[in-house]
Amino acid sequence: LVLLDVGRARRESAPRQRWFVKDLAALLHSTPDAVPQAMRLRFLIEYLRARDIRGRRAVRRWARVIERRRARMARHIPRHGEAPA
Repeated sequence: LVLLDVGRARRESAPRQRWFVKDLAALLHSTPDAVPQAMRLRFLIEYLRARDIRGRRAVRRWARVIERRRARMARHIPRHGEAPA
């Protein structure tokens, strides 16, 4: 497990949803292929439950948004000397 972005580590009454989406998408994007899809989904469900996001509809909505962001990250073409992902 690697800490992705400690710059946003703070206590806020209403943290921005896009930060959670971006970080979860980055985690999903960097997860090795050896980790089964079922295990990834279990992690997401438990993570969302810990944030008090429950219910099949809510979890599916988050999963769709996170997957769209992950796919966008995967399509990123590095510029300005960045190493390819």
